[in-house]
Amino acid sequence: MAKEKIILILASIMVLVVISYFSMPLVHGLRQEAVYSLAHVKLLYNNQSYDMSPFVSVSSGQLSKVQLPLDGEDVAHALPIKIKQGDTIGFKFSKKPLKVGVFAIDYEAQPSELYALKKIGLNTFQLLGPQGIQNLEAQVLFDSGHYVSYDLLVYVIPSVREQQPGGASSSDIKGGNASNTSSVCRNQAKLDIMGITASTQNLTNNDPVNVLDNNLGTAWSTRGADVISFAKSLAGAATNKNPWLQLDLGTQRQVCMFGIAFASSDTDVDFFTLQTSADGKNFKDVGSAQSTPISSHGLLYWFPDLPLSARFVRISNLGSITSGHTAISEIALLGR
Repeated sequence: MAKEKIILILASIMVLVVISYFSMPLVHGLRQEAVYSLAHVKLLYNNQSYDMSPFVSVSSGQLSKVQLPLDGEDVAHALPIKIKQGDTIGFKFSKKPLKVGVFAIDYEAQPSELYALKKIGLNTFQLLGPQGIQNLEAQVLFDSGHYVSYDLLVYVIPSVREQQPGGASSSDIKGGNASNTSSVCRNQAKLDIMGITASTQNLTNNDPVNVLDNNLGTAWSTRGADVISFAKSLAGAATNKNPWLQLDLGTQRQVCMFGIAFASSDTDVDFFTLQTSADGKNFKDVGSAQSTPISSHGLLYWFPDLPLSARFVRISNLGSITSGHTAISEIALLGR
């Protein structure tokens, strides 16, 4: 009898465990225990460490939004970390990262603006970009193929030599008047694009010109690069073997910012490399980035090497981390 009672008790416990597991709350599609298993990331600054909160998690092609980033309205409840423009910050990971990109993001801007930090070491970056309240976002691809973005609200204070490339207030990626301490970009505007070509195109229903028609309902799509395999490769630079889209400005222009709206921008993470060229043959890598699934209205990007004089701008190494295809609805270049 004692043995039978023990068996019954153990069976009851197992039932409770199963019920408890399947009744665990979901955090934007991710079970709470899965959140706990995510790698932990700390921001390192001035001999202090600060925990960063996971925003997006992509595993085995499944995207989940864990916790939406804080914004300016949350300042009263979560005092932002003060960081000086031009200072160096570092990151500590509980799991080995394969690829790390860091951006200062203004999620309240329309469209959201992403300012890439300058990579100066394995996991160290120089904070450039605009002053004021920003979301510092580390976008991390791990060796396992798991992608996670981590956010921390910061307050960027001016350095002695100010550099403020931001400030666009456009409602879409077609316009904006982002300012830059460079006199070239203080009065930047949308640049006219005189021609467009792509690695693959079908003039019937997949014309690259779709990205210039001011219509988020149309798109140019392609089978994307394998993001994880490409990140693991030794190449590390743009290659013609991966899909690309090329813009011709007709003549040399100063390019200050780059705007892009992916067709599934609020439900996917799309990777790309931005390149510029004077002759359409010899291209220079400006920077690599990935989208952040915050809205469907597109994103504006700034990289530390901008502004640059160029006639041709190429978006290459296009790839989605959730599917085999990438689709772009709209593209815009801002400059002079």
